[in-house]
Amino acid sequence: MSGGKVALISLAESEPFNAGAIVHPAMIAAEDGANLKVPLGFFPSADEPKEVIQEIKVAMDKKDWSGKNDYHYYDTVYVLFLLPKDG
Repeated sequence: MSGGKVALISLAESEPFNAGAIVHPAMIAAEDGANLKVPLGFFPSADEPKEVIQEIKVAMDKKDWSGKNDYHYYDTVYVLFLLPKDG
């Protein structure tokens, strides 16, 4: 299971976390957004499914604390941008 998915599962509980963030998460699902109990910094890359990203974003925007969320879709960036470059 990916770190992003673990974070989303953890953020479906209101304790012990009061916010969280995920960058280029893998294995995400639409219901992850609906299950959020705390604000989220959500920064997906072009590798994640667009439909799922949009559904999570819509769910985040419907939360009472939506003003505390942060979001940026890196649609031209792939996960491999994090790998070190040779030479």
